Amino acid sequence: MIGNVIPIPWQRVKENNTTPPYSNEYCFNFNPAGLNPGPCIAANVPSTMFSKTSSFTAASWFRFRNTSSASGGGILGNTNLREGFIMRANVNGANIEMLIQLSGNLSGFPNGNFDIIDSSLSLDTNWHLIVVTYDGSETAAGFKLYLDNSSAIVSSSNNWTSSTNSTNSNQFYLGTNRIFDAAVYFNGNLDEMSLYDYEMNSSNVNTLWNSGVPGDIFSDGLNPKHWYRMGEFATWDNTNWTLVDQGTGSVNGVSSLMNENDRIIRPT
Repeated sequence: MIGNVIPIPWQRVKENNTTPPYSNEYCFNFNPAGLNPGPCIAANVPSTMFSKTSSFTAASWFRFRNTSSASGGGILGNTNLREGFIMRANVNGANIEMLIQLSGNLSGFPNGNFDIIDSSLSLDTNWHLIVVTYDGSETAAGFKLYLDNSSAIVSSSNNWTSSTNSTNSNQFYLGTNRIFDAAVYFNGNLDEMSLYDYEMNSSNVNTLWNSGVPGDIFSDGLNPKHWYRMGEFATWDNTNWTLVDQGTGSVNGVSSLMNENDRIIRPT
């Protein structure tokens, strides 16, 4: 809230029965600088979003700060050590390594988890899109990983056992997959994060990719459950940022250990 003005999602604001044009001007800059805990955004997204028996899609645009091994880290997740969902982008030599992990409870690890890894993307500081889809089949084959609109060749390890479950009561985070671990905070820029309660197909991912430019995913018919614009319609209260959920789930995110100047003009 700014004064007495409450920010309203752009897609619901109309003047003369027309919707204001979509724009993507901002992103957030995450710079952990060795802090533990580090900067991140917390949102009370229900853990059932990432149940092993439910289909879902998670997507985010990311940009590494530089090509050093300190760049990258946890993009989003709700893990407590190895319990829950992880989406990461790491430096692996001359490549960007994508790691997706969906884990059961600690007593079931490692027999209750999937590790999906791809290292085919060359290391650079350009914007990239990561999309992971899951069909709820409780099999590694139920996962697909897309990098910049291309379906990745993934390697996976382990499968679910009947006794494990991925749902938990852990806090969901943007800019990390858990707190109190200096190694997992993202170092770079994040933008346009979105979560869906269905498995996207390749056509949906192509729409989300939009020739490499983030687009209006509501008008495109993708219907996100949660959508964090990472700048647009975010408000600063002199302590924290509040990110208005532009999806149908209406779960706002609140920053932790972030500054007002961490919302920046999106680098090209």
